[in-house]
Amino acid sequence: MYIPTWIVIILICVGIYFYFKKRKVNNASDEPTTVEEMWQSAEFWKTRVMEKSPLSGLEEIKSFEDEREMVKAMETDAIRLRERYKHDPEKQKRIARDWMDYANAVNEIKTALELLDVDWEDGAYDRFEDRRKESYAVIHEVAKRVEDELGKESHLKVVHDRLRKHAEIANEVLTKAGKREQKIEKEDTKK
Repeated sequence: MYIPTWIVIILICVGIYFYFKKRKVNNASDEPTTVEEMWQSAEFWKTRVMEKSPLSGLEEIKSFEDEREMVKAMETDAIRLRERYKHDPEKQKRIARDWMDYANAVNEIKTALELLDVDWEDGAYDRFEDRRKESYAVIHEVAKRVEDELGKESHLKVVHDRLRKHAEIANEVLTKAGKREQKIEKEDTKK
């Protein structure tokens, strides 16, 4: 029995196509599904936040200290919650997901800051804002859940409160500087 070569080649190509298509569907989501995979993913993102930036200028002015403190505090709180609920698999999964999402969001903010430092084109700050919007929302929501669980014991609450206080002070300074600038401009226009 003779089978033409072109039919064999077509069958092999179709087989390879369906093999990769099925494999792609199975791996369509590389999202971790188990608690252990989520913890490993969170550790990966934490390591990325903690590592030194390739942009040495940003390291010299210590611009990533806040992000590093946030990740350390969240890790501490996540470990405490994991121990507190070690017999509740559903809570374990939620805690692991929150820890992973939080570490990833902080890493995205760090990356956005690094990109802002090297982006010299017009609209750089707008692109920076777009990159970090979702990350700040994730950080806020996860922090709120952790703070609700741990209350006053939360390390994350202490860090976030301190950062909020710094932000309020910075906004006051900027507001005063802006008013002073407007006042000087008005005086200059009168002359």
